[in-house]
Amino acid sequence: MLQSLPSIVAAQVLDPQPGWRVLDMCAAPGGKTTAIATLMKDKGEVIALDRTHKKAAVLSSQTSLHACF
Repeated sequence: MLQSLPSIVAAQVLDPQPGWRVLDMCAAPGGKTTAIATLMKDKGEVIALDRTHKKAAVLSSQTSLHACF
């Protein structure tokens, strides 16, 4: 997935560290979520939510592509 600049900037500003637990409440389509997981070196937990089933389905498919479970 091509990540948008705002998603990358948000993840960089957060500066998540390995082992952190991060709550992303507006997670779809998944760019910010996967950027956060990457910065955490896949060592931690990202809880990704969105307000509609349709957006959550998009989020689920995108994070599955990146092996984020």
